Formats: sequence, structure tokens, C-alpha cells
Amino acid sequence: VVVVVVVVEEEKKAAKAKSQCSSHNNKIKSSKGGKSAERTILEVLASFHANGKAPVEKDKVLKAANVAAKTMANNLPKLKRQEMIEVTGSLLSLTHKGIEEMGDLAKGAVCNEENLERLKKDLKTKQILLLEALLDKEVHSKNDIAQQLGFNDCKQKTFVNLMGSLSGKQIVHYPTKGKIQLNLETCFPFDN
Repeated sequence: VVVVVVVVEEEKKAAKAKSQCSSHNNKIKSSKGGKSAERTILEVLASFHANGKAPVEKDKVLKAANVAAKTMANNLPKLKRQEMIEVTGSLLSLTHKGIEEMGDLAKGAVCNEENLERLKKDLKTKQILLLEALLDKEVHSKNDIAQQLGFNDCKQKTFVNLMGSLSGKQIVHYPTKGKIQLNLETCFPFDN
């Protein structure tokens, strides 16, 4: 009877250790996949800087970076300690060191065409197709654009997510219900 209890206790300890180990390994794996949150935040700030929109509100950076509020809150002090960003109230901007670190990403475009090419570099294929469908700067029906891109209608979840992803990057906006248009300030900053 005593042997059975000892074996059961050892199995419990081994299971707990294995659980902790696999949990730790999962954290390591997920942290290695893709860009770090710090890098994503810096890239978003560089993009705003390049477009002459710095400093920028924290909530706009949060939305464009597409990270959790807690993740952003945890990373801002790190970036500030590294002297990559300045935090002034609710405004964020890159420091000189941050601008140097981000290189070409933080340099502004010199014309609308260059600006659009820079924007496209960070987009996926469907996002680029949506941007290109709106390049005439006109206000369009969401349904018309959805059908032009091969969707059934503008309520199809994939299309809704596609529009939302570009809205979060300040590339499109919805001037009225059921309508979509490129954000002219973001896409065509050199127009009068």
C-alpha cells in the first residue's frame, strides 16, 4: 500500500513538472514567432513620423499596432528606457535614437506615389487590392467594392475584416453608412 502512494505522488510531481515545462516552452515558441510588440510599436510610430503626424495619440498607435492595451502598456516603459520613444501625456513620438533605429521607415516620402508604395509594403495581397480599388479618391459603395474584389457582399466576414484592417491603419474610412473611401490624408499627403 505504501509503494502505491509513493508512485502516485511521483506521477503527480512528474505531471506538474511536465505541465510547467510545456507551458514555458509554449511561451518561448510564441515569443519567437513574428515581430515583437516593441518592434511593431516602433514601426507604427515610424510610419506616423514619416507621414508628418508625430507626436501621435497612444490610442491611435494602439489601434494601428493591433496589440493588446496591456501589451502596449508593458512595452512603452521599455522603449522609453531604451530612449527610443518620448511619452508626453497621451502623446507618443520617436526620439532621435528611435528615428535612427527605424531608418527608412521613419523617413518621409517625397510624393504621393512613393507614399503609396511605402504603405503597400506593409499590406497583404487582399489589402493591396482593396487599396487599389479605391485609388480614384472617390467615395464608393462598400457592396460595389466587395463584389469587385470577388466577395458576395460587404457583410461577408472576410470583407468586413479586410476593411477593418485598413481602417485600423488609417488607410480607409467610412464617410457615410455603406460607403468607403481612402483616407486622403494618409494616402495622398502631398495633395493640396
